[in-house]
Amino acid sequence: MKHPHPAPLFSQRGLSIIELMIALLIGTLIIFAVGSIALSNQSTFRSNQAISDIQDTARTAFELMAQDIRQAGDDGCGNGTIAQLAANNDAWWAGSPTADAWPGALDIRASLGTIPGGSSVAGSDVLVVLGTGSEIRSVGADVTSGSDTVTVFPAAHNFAAGQYLLVCDWEGPGALVEIASAANGQITLTEPLTRSIKRNGVISNYNAVSWFIREDATNDNIPTLWRVAHTQRGGDTPVAILPGVTKMTVLARMEGESDFVDYATIADRNKIDAIQIDYTMVSLAKNTAVQADASVQNSEDRIQRQYLLVVPLHNRTKKVLTATPTP
Repeated sequence: MKHPHPAPLFSQRGLSIIELMIALLIGTLIIFAVGSIALSNQSTFRSNQAISDIQDTARTAFELMAQDIRQAGDDGCGNGTIAQLAANNDAWWAGSPTADAWPGALDIRASLGTIPGGSSVAGSDVLVVLGTGSEIRSVGADVTSGSDTVTVFPAAHNFAAGQYLLVCDWEGPGALVEIASAANGQITLTEPLTRSIKRNGVISNYNAVSWFIREDATNDNIPTLWRVAHTQRGGDTPVAILPGVTKMTVLARMEGESDFVDYATIADRNKIDAIQIDYTMVSLAKNTAVQADASVQNSEDRIQRQYLLVVPLHNRTKKVLTATPTP
């Protein structure tokens, strides 16, 4: 009896070296493509996050600056003249009013002056506004000319010695005076008033506020937008508001005009009806842009953006205060 031969076994073998190399090449290309996509997404995320951070922080700072600008020239009484200036005004702030010169309710300058902490960045404007602060009260009783005491109503207040006040009513020009002491609803001035003030007049703290650009030594020397309120002699302490602002250009617009122009070219500043502020900003996060901005110190590929802020000046704030020398 014949037995059938068993079926031949198929030969078994592994991958050839060529097939292995092709598989490794394909795998490498896939890994490279996935890695490139991941890196691109990470770079896009960092850029978008940097832009978002700029926009979020800028919005708050711009609103604070716009609030200061809208307060420019506000005295609570609608007067355009100050008949009496504080005798010690020269020690108030750099560029403070004198008996024969008043810088105006709004001033745009090329330099900062003497503010603790260093100078402002060259090529960036300095914006100064004058106006009432947040502490406003009524005059509780008639004040005669020559008096150095003013009754405040309501009696509770936060006025303090060394602050400057604007005292005025609707019958005549106001007076810029300094507080000697304040307690129990009464304010004693460092000098007597040269005109009488009617009951229900207005008494308010009067501030000068400067906005400027300066490097922040505590934050990698990044150029920063600063604000300093000149509220009290010897009390000028700048506060860093918005890091990453490298330049600020301020222009003004006249009534009936469409273009914003250099503030220095405007002769009648009483007709200014709007302010335009041009900001150049960089992100705090590094390595977020394709190319570094060489003009920014320690930029390290920071994203740079430019913003425009336009602030209209309302009728009550468009005036320029003109000081009349005290006889």
